[in-house]
Amino acid sequence: MYRRNTSSWLKHWDFIILDLVLLQAAFWVAYVMRNGIENMYFNMVYRNMAVLIMLIDLVLGFMMESYRGILRRGYWIEFKEVGKHILAVYAAIIIYLFALKVSNQYSRLAMLYFPLVAWGFLYVGRCLLKKWLRSHKGPASGKRGIMLVASTGNYEQLVENFVVNPYSEFKIIGIGLLDGEKNPSQWNGIPIVTGEERIVEFMKSSWVDEVMFSVPKEVSLPENLIEQCGIMGITVHLKLARAKADERKKKQIVENIEGYTVLSTSINMASQKQLILK
Repeated sequence: MYRRNTSSWLKHWDFIILDLVLLQAAFWVAYVMRNGIENMYFNMVYRNMAVLIMLIDLVLGFMMESYRGILRRGYWIEFKEVGKHILAVYAAIIIYLFALKVSNQYSRLAMLYFPLVAWGFLYVGRCLLKKWLRSHKGPASGKRGIMLVASTGNYEQLVENFVVNPYSEFKIIGIGLLDGEKNPSQWNGIPIVTGEERIVEFMKSSWVDEVMFSVPKEVSLPENLIEQCGIMGITVHLKLARAKADERKKKQIVENIEGYTVLSTSINMASQKQLILK
């Protein structure tokens, strides 16, 4: 069983399509700036280049992971990331032209205008799309279902750290409390279950991809519950301050989840590239 990964480029299909459209628009504008207003796609040479640009963009977007964390980038970081992507696309085009010795078939001015126009188009387009997504509370699909296991003293703060980010990669499926019996059955619409046995039953009957344990020092780590999660194939995240690396568990990594540094364990952790190669 592989850990579900929503940080892959396919999660941001909207930005992928936007970039493809804007690159075509930028190439057409660069062509018009040199040759005047006419249909570039009637010219077989430029039509072939337009198709090549689309293929290069898709390949580099995948290889460079250009869309990772795109929703959390500020304006300046986005400007640099767009520039990095455009320069990579342009470098691939130049290599293609010289490798096939067809550079003389294209206007040098048009090919010079293209990266400059594309940089501006993609930057403005991405910023506008992100602004639109923010006004619509961000994307709602493709999120990983997570259960938060804590105590009565800290679960509210833990949940707030997740829900405060509208672009979080996680959807909270439930809250598990290790102590206390007289607790509310829900918190802001999120179901609450108490006790290890009830938490296990809840995870068996709900769509839980991952579970995060944030347990205060005065509360013992529920080793049996953690083991049960592993048996069910659920990815486990332990706050690094309480976690202990286990040499028997080879699939362990340290990562950051909503501001918490955690040790994550699952049966298999594979990147999108590894899954495709497999």
